[in-house]
Amino acid sequence: MFYDLRHRNINYNAPGVPSVGAARGKRKSKTLGWRRITKRGLIYVYPTDIIRPKTRADCKDGTRPCPWVSCEYNLYLDITPHHGIMLNFPNIEPHQMQESCALDVAARGQHLLSTVARLMNIDEKRIRVIEKKAMCAMKKNSKVQKLAKERGIGDNGNGDNGA
Repeated sequence: MFYDLRHRNINYNAPGVPSVGAARGKRKSKTLGWRRITKRGLIYVYPTDIIRPKTRADCKDGTRPCPWVSCEYNLYLDITPHHGIMLNFPNIEPHQMQESCALDVAARGQHLLSTVARLMNIDEKRIRVIEKKAMCAMKKNSKVQKLAKERGIGDNGNGDNGA
């Protein structure tokens, strides 16, 4: 749980407290720098009665929602390139999340863009941009090209992906 030591009793979801993205009915992601985190006194208290998993096999059948927000696959927060923390869901606590692990979501197979947007708390347009960048990066990767060629997937000369 995140504790704000200075403003412990403030309910940020109370009426009269403006929220970012209120027009869409959801709260926008919020990036916090290390100095702001230190000044605000945000502390995450990890559970002491659970051993932290080391591999996917250890956490596959673990407690959900996952309490380990520092895991790179946890959907609660992200680390920005400039070493800030981006809270993907600033209006809820980690234990209130419906889905907390990206690996669990990926294990269930393909998802619609709207589902992915909801899980990451960003717009579908932004998901399309991320998808396009990832596809371009995969096309440039020689290992991915070799694997696609072996499986008969890829550009068939007329511009579409052959799927």
